[in-house]
Amino acid sequence: MLEIKALSDFLSRNAHEIYSPVIFVMSPNGTLIAYNTPVEDIKALRSRAAIVSMVWNDRSYLVQQGASHPNPTEDSDASISGPELENLTIEAEDANIFACSVQKGLILVMEGVAPPGRKAMWKVTPEVAGAPRYPLSGASGREAALLDKQRSKVEGMVAHLREDFAESGFVMPDGSAFV
Repeated sequence: MLEIKALSDFLSRNAHEIYSPVIFVMSPNGTLIAYNTPVEDIKALRSRAAIVSMVWNDRSYLVQQGASHPNPTEDSDASISGPELENLTIEAEDANIFACSVQKGLILVMEGVAPPGRKAMWKVTPEVAGAPRYPLSGASGREAALLDKQRSKVEGMVAHLREDFAESGFVMPDGSAFV
């Protein structure tokens, strides 16, 4: 059984006002399962979950089809292929958003600040298992370093949740009300 209170407490302990002010766990359809507290605006949080869900499902479909998404702001010309989307990085004008699959049916989302002075943009970078990490670990430059620090934090949280779920035997049921 998933202990929502304990999960919310874990997310709250890992929140940081600058690097990760918003952290939540959701289903692929955007249902909020747990989130860090306190939440200033639950409607805004639900809207974020809905947006991440739409992007996650769009990229998941493209990954399963083995196609790259024709996004003019994307730097990579490489085709994404593989069975399952594992990570998604969204770089927006005012935030860096990381969505990571904890297990089938559970996605951890962490929203962090964007570097000051970032121009208007919307860049989405999907990753499948075995693909190169984005940003590359140890990347240089102020923006890359911030992305790397935020990404490292979310990776640590995902690893902890996977370990905790493995120890407790929790597996998100197929066809559950959350999915």
